[in-house]
Amino acid sequence: MVIASTNDEKSHMLAKLMFPLRPANCPIPDEEYDDQLLLPCDIMEDQIFRHIDQLSPYKAPGADRIPNVMLKRSANIILPFLLQIFRAALVLEVYADQWK
Repeated sequence: MVIASTNDEKSHMLAKLMFPLRPANCPIPDEEYDDQLLLPCDIMEDQIFRHIDQLSPYKAPGADRIPNVMLKRSANIILPFLLQIFRAALVLEVYADQWK
């Protein structure tokens, strides 16, 4: 039994436990899955609205510091803009690090 005493040792043990290495005898499939992704034009405002609607309103804001309650209350105003942002991100293949 190994005992971790420092935060660094604890984080390495947790990473090994939660994210084990892929077994050597596990082949990677040859198929490509690109055709399963939505085309940028396939994203619709109602999909974005459903995701916003499911947000917990008073959860702590993320890196963007935008509270969920603000997103929920202004959804009908910002939806066209969010739609353009998401479509542009898919077309240009430029994503925020948090989205990867």
